[in-house]
Order: sequence, then C-alpha cells, then structure tokens
Amino acid sequence: MVFLRKYQYTLSQYIIPVGSILLIAVITHAIRIGQLGFYYDDWDVLWSGAARGARSLVGLYYADRRAMGHLYEITYRVLGDSLAGWHLYAWAWRCIGALAFFWIFRILWPERRLLSTLAAMIFVVYPGFLSEPDALTKVNHLTTYGLALASIALQLASIQARDKRVGLLFGALAFAAGSAYVWIYEYMIGLEVMRLALLGLLFYKRGVKGFASILKAIALRYWPYVITLSGFLYWRLFIFTSTRPATNVSGLLGSYQSNPLYMGLRVVVQTLLDFLSVTLFAWFVQFYHLLAEADYASIAVAMIVALAGLLVALLYWRLFAHTNEPDHEASDDSHTAMEMAVVGAVSALGAILPVVASNRSIDLMDAYKSYGLHPSAGAILLVMGGVVLLRPRMRMAVLLGLLFISAATNSLNIDHWKTFWQNERNMWWQVTWRAPNIADGTLVMAYAPDGYRYEQDYEVWSPINLIYRPGRAQSPLIQSEVLNTDTLQYVKAGVKWGGYRRDIPMQLNYGNLLLISQPTLDSCVHVIDGKMPAFPASEALIVEEAGIYSDVGRIQTKGNPPTPPAAIFGPEPAHGWCYYYQKASLARQMGDWQKVLDLYNAAQEEGLKPVDRSEYFPFIEAMVNSGKIDAARSLYERTIQNDEALSASLCSSLAKDPGYPASFGYNFTALHELFCGN
Repeated sequence: MVFLRKYQYTLSQYIIPVGSILLIAVITHAIRIGQLGFYYDDWDVLWSGAARGARSLVGLYYADRRAMGHLYEITYRVLGDSLAGWHLYAWAWRCIGALAFFWIFRILWPERRLLSTLAAMIFVVYPGFLSEPDALTKVNHLTTYGLALASIALQLASIQARDKRVGLLFGALAFAAGSAYVWIYEYMIGLEVMRLALLGLLFYKRGVKGFASILKAIALRYWPYVITLSGFLYWRLFIFTSTRPATNVSGLLGSYQSNPLYMGLRVVVQTLLDFLSVTLFAWFVQFYHLLAEADYASIAVAMIVALAGLLVALLYWRLFAHTNEPDHEASDDSHTAMEMAVVGAVSALGAILPVVASNRSIDLMDAYKSYGLHPSAGAILLVMGGVVLLRPRMRMAVLLGLLFISAATNSLNIDHWKTFWQNERNMWWQVTWRAPNIADGTLVMAYAPDGYRYEQDYEVWSPINLIYRPGRAQSPLIQSEVLNTDTLQYVKAGVKWGGYRRDIPMQLNYGNLLLISQPTLDSCVHVIDGKMPAFPASEALIVEEAGIYSDVGRIQTKGNPPTPPAAIFGPEPAHGWCYYYQKASLARQMGDWQKVLDLYNAAQEEGLKPVDRSEYFPFIEAMVNSGKIDAARSLYERTIQNDEALSASLCSSLAKDPGYPASFGYNFTALHELFCGN
C-alpha cells in the first residue's frame, strides 16, 4: 500500500491513461490482425524483396521517394514476408503517433487530463484514415506521421524540461525525427505549421507577451529546422527529378503555368472542402457508407467493438479521471476552447494545403488513400475546442459518441479489408487448383468482383510469380496487366511492349493472354477458354469482350501444382465446391470427360453445389460428351433453364462451333441443341 501511495500520481496520470489508449488500439484493431492480408502496393515490395533481395527495394523507389526505399530495405530484412509482422509494425506506429499526440496535449493543457486521454483514444481510431489494414504500404505513412508528432512532442518537452541535460536530449531527438520524416513523404511538411502554432502557444502560456516576442522565441528554437527543411526543399525542387508523374515537380509547375486561374481557384476551394472533410465529415461519411454496405454480422461485431471501447473510456472516467481532475468539476473555459480550436484549425489547414497544392485531394470514400491521416491531430484539436465549450455531462456524451462512431467505423472497415483478403487469397489458391503450371511469357489478366478490383499489374504478377516462379529473378517470368478499355485494345491488336515498372524490366505480349475472372464474391474463379468462353449473366461486359482472346493453352496441364507460400497465403482452404469446379475445369481442358463426371459425383456426395449456377456448365458438357444426354438435360432443366438471363448467356457462348479437334470428343451439336434449342 505504501508503494501504491508513493506512485499513485504516476499511476493515475500516466500509466493508466496510456494503458487505456493502447487498450482501445488493441480492441479496435490489433485483435483482428489475423484476418487481414496483403493488398495493392504491398505486392511489388513482396516480390522484389523475395526475388531480387532486400537491397533491391532501394532501387524500387529510387525514382520518386528514395528514403522510402531505404526504409523498406531495413524493415524487409527484419519482417520479410511475415503477414502478422507487417501488421503489428504498422499498428505500433499508429500507437506511437497516438501517444505523441497525448503527450502534446498534456504539455499544453496539463489540467485537461480527462480530455487529453479521451482525445488520444479518439485519435487512435480516427475514421478519416481507414487504410491501416494495408499495413505493408501504409506503415510508411504511419512512420512519417509518428516521427513528426514525436518530434513536436519532444521539442515541446525540451522547452518544459527542468533538467538541462534532459532538455538537450529531448531537443536532439526532436531535431533528428523532425529532419527525417519529410524525406519519406514530402507532402507531410505541412505538419511544420502545427509545430510553429504549438510552439507559439507554449511560449504564450509560459508568459511570453507580445506577438514580436513570441516570434523571436519561436525563431530561437526553430532555426535549426529551417536549415534542414530548406536543404530538403532545395534538393526536392531543384536537384531531384522524379520520373513518376504524380510526384514530378516540373509537371506540377507546368499545370500551374498553363492554367493559373483554375489551379489557384482549385487550391482555395479544395482546401476548404478537404478541411470540412477531415474536421466534420470524417466522423459520419465513411460510417454511413460502411454501415449501409455491411451485413448484419459485421454490424453486430462493430457494435460490440464500439461498446467495448466505450466501456474502457467509462471505466477510466469513473475510476481514475476524477482524481485531481479539474475538468470533472470545472465550468466552461472559453479561453482554452479558443486555444484548441485556433491551433487545431491552423494545424489542419497547414497539413492539407501541400496535398491540395500538389494536385491531390482527401477523398474519404477511397479507403486506399492516406491523405486524411496527417491532418487528424489538427482536426481532433479543433473538435476538442468545441467540446470544451459544452457542459461537463454533455461534453462526455459527445466524446463517447465520437469514440463509438470511430470504433464502429474501424470495425466495419476491417471487415471490408478482411473480405478483400479472403477473396484475393482464395483466388490464388483456386488458380493453383486449376493450373499445375503457367507458361513463361503468359500475360495474365485477373478481373475481381466490383469493389475489390485490382488497380495495378503487380497485384497479379507478383502473387503468380511468388507461387509459380519462386526464387531469384530480375523480372517476373509470368507477366500481367490490368484489364480496362485501353488494355483491351492492346489485347485485340496483340501488342508487344517492353519497358520498366519502376526499375523492374518488363516484356509484355498481349497476344499471350490468359484471362481469369471472378464475376461475383459468390462465384468461383473462372479461367476463360477463348474458344468456348461460357459466361454467367453477371459477368462484366469487358471480360466478355476480352474473353475470346484468352488462350487456355497457356496453362500447362502436366505436373503437380505448386503450393502457395504459407507465410503469405496461409493454409490451404477447405475443399468446397470451387475445388471440384477447378479440378473439373482442368480435366475439361485435357478432354478427360470421365474425370469431370467423377468430380461432379464426388461433389454431389459431399452435398456441394455452386451459388453461381453457370459453374454447372463443364459438368453438363461432360455428360453430353460422354453420351449421357438425358442426365445432361435433367441437370440443365433443374439448374439453368428457368434462369432466362443465364440460359441466354450460355446459349450465346455456343453461337459458333469452337472447332476443337476430333480427339477432344466435343459434341457441339448436342450441346447447342440443349442450350439453344428450347
């Protein structure tokens, strides 16, 4: 008891708040890390690290953000392809940022202990940034932001430190972190506005009077940062030339020179819109969107997670916050509210402006983007300024409401990313069931369901090569491309292209197309045979248009299929309907109609059936080609005939004889009569 009394202040004012903040982070994210995977830009890093070595990651980002390449090299050497490792690492940086924000709040408003803890809880689940599940890519954003906030907190603490040696240590660490973060993401340099605003407020609260005196005090503390940041800006603007259009300064300046009025108006209008997005709409837009799209199970989980977060906040409030807590009894403090609101608004605007000036914007509806992350500290400070004006009980209700919405939004968001990964992982397992091998030089196009589409070519060639061509390589032996209106024309023309994706040499032959599609989340993966492209009614028109060019012969049918790396793709999924469908499709490619029938019978014995009824097609083919016309007709009538859209689509697939060789044993006439003769 003596020990507890001795450390009661430390326990109640630091350990318990920090523990509560971290507990919120665990409840809302960490405990569900096992459900998440790799996405989007993660894939080229994974392939390059595995095939070319960790050092190659420096070259991979040499063209636009060189410091990021060095950061990747270091982290990849430690984490490799550990899925859980990358997610825990990203989560840790999210927590570091939250604790730095908590520290900043406590330094400037030490009497607002309850508010600082609840604000940090909200910070760690801020719903304006929802791409943390894309951990391998977004850890760079979280690292940059964490370093920036830590630098600001350390600099403020160095000024407050009573021990000169501690102050020097904090100052040195602050300078190191502040000099490093802009090299990772240059647009986060707007956080220096937050640093200046907070320094000015701190000096004001320490008794420095007069605007000129405050500016002088800031200058005495900030001049080393001016030197390093000026050096960075000079290098970035006048020495370094990015070959990536999105980060090319010359191209951006050209846009301003060619249309200055439009670009100037865009900066003003978009900055105001983005300011509203991060300070107001962030709490409601994504919550409503995700809630409207979620199923009841996801909504139930989100409510449980949000209630658990509320329970943590309420326990902290009831058990610890009342101890030496002026907030609990205090009347409204308009002066404090003004401080928080002004500093928060200035900080948020400062963070947003470089993003908008570089011709980008904060899009809350795009969970992949990360531009809503670094204005979050300013946005939350602004909101806290408004909250302080409320009566204590109303204040607590609003804070708990914001925490509830934020936690629920994060839970619903994780469910979206979980589904994305499940679908992506299952796709590549199904491809291995279907294709024992894929010929070198094949150009694979994979078309995923709406809402989960692939955006870059490496999202396809990276997993395929990690599975089918593991080991050292300087370029992927199996190529890929995103299917869109432009690349469809390349397919039709059989274009050949050679060049680089970043620093990876590529040789694409659009005449070697192998098209893979998953029409809906409930469908199996369909490998399209251009000679007989059987499409369900739900298939995208662009897939149907490209499908006739897909050469299923690019799949090599001999040999044992590879096993996807367990560290990335996890254990093999259970053998449900899609397993039998893929094996039947492989047997169909070889003309082994008896094997197709055997697989159908095995699936029937296990009580399996498809959701996408177009997947009965290869089994009906096998029945017809084996002379079992009555069985084929019975299956057709029970599963397809009454679906007018599906039967019309499959009849259209049989519009002309595919011209298979006689050895293939294909009875086109009987199939056409079955599907199109009624």
